[in-house]
Amino acid sequence: MPNSPAANAGIKRGDLIYKVDGVELTVDDFSAINNVFRNPNISLELANVENGQLNPIVQEYSLTAALITENPVHYHSIIEEGNKKIGYLVYNGFRNTFNGELNEVFGIFKSEGVDELILDMRYNGGGSVLTSAFLASMIDGNVPADNETFARLQYNEKRDPQNGFSYPFFDEVFLYDKTSSARIGEENMNRLTTVDRLYVIGGQRTASASEMIINGLRPYMPVIHIGETTVGKNEGSITVVDSSAPYTNVNSRNSNHTVGMQPIVFQIFNSLNQSDYTFGFEPDVEVREGDFATNIKPFGDTSEALLRAALDAINGTTSKSIFRLDQNSNSIKPLEEGVEFPKFTNEMYLMDSEMDGVYIQE
Repeated sequence: MPNSPAANAGIKRGDLIYKVDGVELTVDDFSAINNVFRNPNISLELANVENGQLNPIVQEYSLTAALITENPVHYHSIIEEGNKKIGYLVYNGFRNTFNGELNEVFGIFKSEGVDELILDMRYNGGGSVLTSAFLASMIDGNVPADNETFARLQYNEKRDPQNGFSYPFFDEVFLYDKTSSARIGEENMNRLTTVDRLYVIGGQRTASASEMIINGLRPYMPVIHIGETTVGKNEGSITVVDSSAPYTNVNSRNSNHTVGMQPIVFQIFNSLNQSDYTFGFEPDVEVREGDFATNIKPFGDTSEALLRAALDAINGTTSKSIFRLDQNSNSIKPLEEGVEFPKFTNEMYLMDSEMDGVYIQE
């Protein structure tokens, strides 16, 4: 992540962590990796893999945790292949305070007249429902705003007045303050009218509002999924605090209370009343990033496995080399059981500041 302690220390995407706090990570003992999320101060040591052999790098990185704000609009570029202009966006989280940055990227795609679009959400665990509706509106500019349903929120019978309310496609983007999250205005949305299908790169960390994009756009355009099966989270939540009124207003909460609740309160459906992905979306083209763990490429490198698969699908070709397992991958085993991932990694939620003036009633 740019400007993070790790990035500032020189650690980059594709580096292999060999030791955490002096403890070598092995298949039988990898619990030290949890120190990354537990401890404010950690040390890391890296290694290279050559000819199937692990070669430690004689350097220790001492890192101190810092609170930073990530721009989820992580990377974008325009790739020209096969007489096509292909927009490529790595998007890591649906955060309403970065709606303007998201719209700016689509302004670039629109001005360049991209023919195809690849949305890379392999590490996107979700976020704001409203931002998901904005992104869908940017992708498919051929759907009339305010008249067609992108997604419908279904609550239980205890909250009947909310049942039947939907998110439309939009022509404007709402902007929010990065400090307070208060709505500060809106701007015209950059909607693409030159693409008629979407390529999504997704996998085991793709959830919630990311899956909402796949489900919500499929009634309107083909969505081709590259990668691995997604998480399968078609439900969303609100934040409940001890507040005078309303109970979701974090800014007016009782200052003596520092803990709130994040209950699941709704399920998401598309315009065809479909919400049947509790086991995730299976890929149309399966490529496992873990098979290339010893040769991770930078984002935007057209030889990177998942991007290459998407480009080949666009061009109607198959690069068999990318589907061949990395020569060292037979010794690679995914180990997620026992790993303590950060809280709220996979989320789909409604912010109190987003809940006014965005619904259309069925």
